[in-house]
Amino acid sequence: KYFKKTDNIVFSGGLFLNVKINADIEKEGIFKNCFFPMSPSDSGLSLGGIFSQRIKLNKKFFSKYGLSPLLGPSFTESEITSIIKKFKMRFSIPSKLEKDIASEIEKKKIVGVFNGRAEFGQRSLGSRSILADPRNKMSKNILNQKIKRRDWFMPFAPAVIDNKFKKYFKTKIPSMYMQKAEDLNKKFRKLIPSAVHVNNTCRAQFVDRKVFPFFWRILKEFYKKTSIPIVLNTSFNRHGISTICTPRQAVEHLLEGNIDI
Repeated sequence: KYFKKTDNIVFSGGLFLNVKINADIEKEGIFKNCFFPMSPSDSGLSLGGIFSQRIKLNKKFFSKYGLSPLLGPSFTESEITSIIKKFKMRFSIPSKLEKDIASEIEKKKIVGVFNGRAEFGQRSLGSRSILADPRNKMSKNILNQKIKRRDWFMPFAPAVIDNKFKKYFKTKIPSMYMQKAEDLNKKFRKLIPSAVHVNNTCRAQFVDRKVFPFFWRILKEFYKKTSIPIVLNTSFNRHGISTICTPRQAVEHLLEGNIDI
């Protein structure tokens, strides 16, 4: 009876990294609005401590669907280029980077993206991500066998551009943090086979233009080329190693053949 009177609720604890449980809770309709944070496990306690003080300052630091997860370290262009030079690699700095990335994904390349501040929490959300074409059935197999070395049937998350999200998924509060298994509209299930679970759901990421401007532009360019506003997104790491943080780690992954670009 108490819970039925509650409109808004935030779920905390490692259990709520389970995207199916989160989706089932929302579908039950017990609460009007359910929110699943980017780091519900113990790792999120540090954020709670900060917010307890920030709130007193009366500052606005949330977007419509939550806090920006881009709270980790970043590196200057000179720091990054100096690492690349140490490895004696040839490189160029393209003028239209997002367009080039989208073109490589369309060519079925596996692309590692290292850009800006790292994500806080358990999900890679476009700053330290490996991207692939969700239309290609083989994308899932390549990522599972070549990089993740896990069971063949495990799919990856579709990152969806904000203004197209409702066309593909029916939810009042989309997750910016890949925290729910959303039901994919039936007519789109065959279009993105590498992103769909066996029960026709997806661990979808809502890519807000204001929160993820760089990643959003990649999706926009991919949409222009393919009419699909979605790319396959997984964490930038290989089997048994944590998600990368530094430019040196990104270069090492490239040299070890875990990504194409």
